[in-house]
Amino acid sequence: MDLLYKFVDAGLTHQWLYEENLLKLLVDGLAEARKSSPLRRTCFAQVISDVLHFCCRWVSNSMLVSEAMESEPFASMLLDYTISDGEDRESRLKEGLNIFSIMLQLFSAEASQEEEPPFIRLLCDNVPFFLSILRLTPPPSDQTPAAPFSFNSNSFTSSAGVIAPMFGTLRLQVSDFFCSLIFCGFPVLQAYPTQFFDLFGVCIDLLFTYKWNNILHNVLTKVLSGLFECSGDEMLIKMLDSTRLLERLVAAFNDESPTGNKGHLLLLCQEALRASQLSTKVAEYTYNTPVWEEFVAGRLNELLAEQEPQQRFEETEDDGFIGYDDIVNSQWPEEHFDEPELTET
Repeated sequence: MDLLYKFVDAGLTHQWLYEENLLKLLVDGLAEARKSSPLRRTCFAQVISDVLHFCCRWVSNSMLVSEAMESEPFASMLLDYTISDGEDRESRLKEGLNIFSIMLQLFSAEASQEEEPPFIRLLCDNVPFFLSILRLTPPPSDQTPAAPFSFNSNSFTSSAGVIAPMFGTLRLQVSDFFCSLIFCGFPVLQAYPTQFFDLFGVCIDLLFTYKWNNILHNVLTKVLSGLFECSGDEMLIKMLDSTRLLERLVAAFNDESPTGNKGHLLLLCQEALRASQLSTKVAEYTYNTPVWEEFVAGRLNELLAEQEPQQRFEETEDDGFIGYDDIVNSQWPEEHFDEPELTET
């Protein structure tokens, strides 16, 4: 494997590796390894991830990158490996999502990409499946796929109280995957509005349910920021209305009990304010929500004022401490280099 990695990292060998069908060989090996042992399967998945990762520095002129972006058979085989049924599906989901996240990174780094690559279309077509993994409640209708498998419903007692059900690393990885998909550089929200519509509500529910999971809050806020920024006016208004987000934000800040999600909820308040400033339709919707308008003029205005950085330039006496400015300055004070006097004993 070390030799293969050196070939891929060399850049000059990509044409030869492409002609030798390296990616197809790896995916075929991944399918075969699945039948033999979990360890062999995991190793193959890691090799594919590493090969694509090494391609990042050669993204502008690599035939391997072009094949990963443009080959529908490669994307289909990889997606089938990721989401197909089986006892090892959870492990394969983690491995497949890791590979697709690297592919999304490659696509976002390729400035010349203008057309939709097949793997993004396949991923967007299966958004309801990935979304079903994030759901904590049963699907609202028969058209929404149920969760592909049952998660651990055990509770966990932390210093903040009882957490039930536990969120899990797979759901966190799916959340990060949605963040990468939204910000990949292709307008997926405009091209697939129906598939992504329920994502807003699911992220909002998770943000309010897991009040102390700051890692999750960070990922969900990025996803929601992308939905605010990239959605059309009508889609955004429908999402705000279906989730009652404005009312839930007001209720959360009126509740004085300490929670760990208040900082990220404040970011969502700023996103809502920004959206109302950029769109007259969104502004009209927020204006017709009296409790939100009252909150913006009062409590929210105070919270945002507290967040403003205080510019204080107070002169302090030199205490002899070498600070950052001294370290980065090429001209160090001469006294720091004075040699101590030697005394005879």
